[in-house]
Amino acid sequence: MQGDSDICKWVEDPWKSRASFFEKGFGYCIHTDTEAVSWSLTDYVSDNRIEIGIHTNENYRRRGFASMVINAVVNEAIERGFVFTPQGIGQVIEE
Repeated sequence: MQGDSDICKWVEDPWKSRASFFEKGFGYCIHTDTEAVSWSLTDYVSDNRIEIGIHTNENYRRRGFASMVINAVVNEAIERGFVFTPQGIGQVIEE
């Protein structure tokens, strides 16, 4: 499928392996039968911080797809216990 290699590169560049991504990372993708439309992935996850990347295929921009995938990733982050902070999204550390 067109665009899948781009998504794999987004996973493998920061994570160094797909296994590492699937162990700690997460993300969402919208695609047609033939190509990736938009995706958002965690580029980095530490004990209490995440960094989120997002991309939309040029042919599908300005249609709300980026909003859909980033919303899904943020909701997933919240479900996993990450919370919004002034510096970004962090995980609650119990004291």
